[in-house]
Amino acid sequence: MRLNQFGVMEDFDYAASVVIFADGFTRWDEVLSAMNTVLDSEPGVYGGATLLSRGGCVVRFLARSAVDMTHANKNLWDAAREHVFGLPPLHDRKY
Repeated sequence: MRLNQFGVMEDFDYAASVVIFADGFTRWDEVLSAMNTVLDSEPGVYGGATLLSRGGCVVRFLARSAVDMTHANKNLWDAAREHVFGLPPLHDRKY
C-alpha cells in the first residue's frame, strides 16, 4: 500500500495515533520494535511507528473497525508500559 496515493483510507474507517514520551529513557529502539510487532500482529490494522528526534515514539495506524482500533490501541499501550516502565498491562474494566 502506498500511503501517498489518493484514497489511501478507502478501506479503513478509523485513524489513530499513540505518542509515547519518557524523559531520560534511552532504549527507544526496543520500544519501536515492540510497537511495530504489535501492529504487524493486528488483523484489520495498518500502520507503523517512528522515533522522535529526542525522547519519544509516535505510532500511527488505520483500522477497519472500532473493535480493531480499540484492540490495537490496548496492545500498543500494554507494550509501551512493559518496555518503557517495566509495568504489567492494565486490566480493562467495563461497566
